[in-house]
Amino acid sequence: MGPVPGRPIRVLILLHIAIAAGFALLWVLQLSDPRKILVTDFTAFFTGWSLILDGRGAELYDVVAQRVAQHAIMGDVRFPGGLLAFLHPPTAAVAGLPLGFLAVRFGEPAAFWAWTAVNLVLLWDLVRQLGRRVAPGAGLRRTLFTTSVLAFFPVFLTLWQGQVALLLAVAFLRLYLATRANRHASAAGWLMVISIKPYLLPIPLALLISFRRYRTLAFAAAFGAIAVVITAAILGPGIFASYVRGLGSLQAHIGNGTPAKMINLRALVVRLAGEDGWPSSAMTAFAVSVAAAVALAVFWSRRRPSEARMANAFASAFAAAIWLSPHLFIHDLALWVVPLSLAATTSPPQSPAAAGYERFAVAWPIALAATFAINGLPRLFFETATLLSVASLATILGADILQQRTDEHRAGSGPAAT
Repeated sequence: MGPVPGRPIRVLILLHIAIAAGFALLWVLQLSDPRKILVTDFTAFFTGWSLILDGRGAELYDVVAQRVAQHAIMGDVRFPGGLLAFLHPPTAAVAGLPLGFLAVRFGEPAAFWAWTAVNLVLLWDLVRQLGRRVAPGAGLRRTLFTTSVLAFFPVFLTLWQGQVALLLAVAFLRLYLATRANRHASAAGWLMVISIKPYLLPIPLALLISFRRYRTLAFAAAFGAIAVVITAAILGPGIFASYVRGLGSLQAHIGNGTPAKMINLRALVVRLAGEDGWPSSAMTAFAVSVAAAVALAVFWSRRRPSEARMANAFASAFAAAIWLSPHLFIHDLALWVVPLSLAATTSPPQSPAAAGYERFAVAWPIALAATFAINGLPRLFFETATLLSVASLATILGADILQQRTDEHRAGSGPAAT
């Protein structure tokens, strides 16, 4: 991180600590009542697992079956609209079954807190790994990075709702680290984790293709085939067709069924042009993501990456994947920690660019906390989060383009160093 003077850093650290402490108090107060756990997103996961464990895996993506199963779990408590749908792919449903067993045997709160413990470990790993790269060595800047992540509202919301954004953030980071170290099987394994939300995959896959990481892709194909075989053995071979058929009807039952609750390109188009605007549908938004993946692959493939180039390219890939994702809710903004941090590692620590970037990055948690405190979660919050996302994407892509031009200038007409 850049050369922000010591006194402002201490003020920011104290502000972050106050924000994080407030979130933690709210978290404890809300979830000390087991009934409050019933209205978290974790119940949607339990809904899917309960259908599988009840021998009704073939009905996993049936709206009526999910509603009946969820009502049985929640009793007289209801989500708005009567259902918060399970919409992850069948392989992810099978992977989460250990938590489902725990919920059935000891109750949903036991499984929720077990997953919370895992999330806290993931948060520790994310902060530790990124902190070593953003702010090498101990000191105020490492502390500032740590507190900025802890004060980031989407991180708190991920813990509160029992969501998977921290797992995906760690998968993003570990995919980058494994690729940089040429650990192909490990990188493929983290791709499988990212497949929990398949619409995040096209752009990272395009990056791996453009960097000619064919062994990683071969391992990923093998791991994916194994996962498909195991899933088909448990849920039946027709479950994947059922998943595709069920996407349309189940999408209306996530996040109140509207892009207005999202922070991505799809939501921005809806706010500017209405529900009929392009690309307001999830499938159209996914097609835009695939088209962007192809365009970025052409850009990245122009030259083999240097170390700095690779960090910039992965930051760009993750930022574009997040912004173009058809489904991106508030807790998913926790994913931004990774591209923002990777981009911060590519400027010299004492440079003016690094200082400006540091000030911009630490503004995220303060801005979101302020709008949340003032306005809850309506329009001001979403507009602030959207503005920060667009600014982040532009900053990261700009750094990637600048790094490529720098590499080309240094290399002249000869091949770039690998």
